[in-house]
Amino acid sequence: MDEGTNIVMVNSAGEVLLYLRDDKPTIKFPNTWCLPGGYVEPGELSSLKDNA
Repeated sequence: MDEGTNIVMVNSAGEVLLYLRDDKPTIKFPNTWCLPGGYVEPGELSSLKDNA
């Protein structure tokens, strides 16, 4: 199971910030509009907890 987070940023005009992912067939969801955020790499979560 992939773990990650996304952020919904809305400006005063009610517009939502999105970004267009690269069009590389080797990445997840290529050429797709997405919310900013990211996935946790293996081992990254424990290192974040250790540094908190």
